[in-house]
Amino acid sequence: MQILLDLVETCDYTLKRLALSCLCTILENQKSFQYFLEWNSHKSSLNATQLLIKLYQDENERFGVRFDKGILQDVERPLLPKLSYLIQKFANEEDINGISKMTSPDQ
Repeated sequence: MQILLDLVETCDYTLKRLALSCLCTILENQKSFQYFLEWNSHKSSLNATQLLIKLYQDENERFGVRFDKGILQDVERPLLPKLSYLIQKFANEEDINGISKMTSPDQ
């Protein structure tokens, strides 16, 4: 459990999804939940709950979820990403800027 949580904290996005899936499967067993609660990061001193909250916030930022005073703004499709993960990872900056301008709702 500890190694898996360390992996979730430090790995790349593509591996993170797999590690989180494994973590969810392990946590279905109630005996493993205590180990989850006891884990603390050696890198950032976060506990497991704080790590999951940070991952959730990172995903909101990655997908461009908008809030105004804590209220979700786009209730129809809040998780519609601005750009796909693959475009962000492999395209150069000029391509990303051009795609962002084309998909901008301000046009």
